[in-house]
Amino acid sequence: MPRTNLLGYGKVSTNKELIDIYTLADEAVDILLPHQEKFATLLSDSAATAHLQVVLYFPTFEEIPTPIFGFSSKVITFLDKLGASIDIDTYRS
Repeated sequence: MPRTNLLGYGKVSTNKELIDIYTLADEAVDILLPHQEKFATLLSDSAATAHLQVVLYFPTFEEIPTPIFGFSSKVITFLDKLGASIDIDTYRS
């Protein structure tokens, strides 16, 4: 029987008008990086999976464009070492 557990760690957020995905993702990885080996062991021992989840809410005004998505090599390298995927959800509120 499949099981699902959710561990949220390294959360970052902003209320700024300009959303900088690169910086926010780097901030999250800075929080997680000291624990990378522990995460890797946990993932390997439990057959769990890791995901970088990005959730953005932005105004419904059409004049405000959807933010540009991108990640630094530090973030990509961190995710690669954990075999993690990226999940991006955007919502107009």
